[in-house]
Amino acid sequence: MTEHIAAERAMEAAMKAQADISTHEQVCAERYARIDDGLITVKSEVSKISDRVNLMLLATMGGLFAVVMALVFK
Repeated sequence: MTEHIAAERAMEAAMKAQADISTHEQVCAERYARIDDGLITVKSEVSKISDRVNLMLLATMGGLFAVVMALVFK
């Protein structure tokens, strides 16, 4: 009978461990999904900032070109 009780306890412990592992896997999956969403958001923001910087550089270069042309054809 003692072996039977020990086997039941071992089975209960194994089932609890399996449930804990499943819960941990679910928590990790949710965290990774949030991290992935955050990275997509950051990538989008970086792209927007990059576009703005490129436009500013083009405007600056256009202004410098206009100044140089004004000085050359003075």
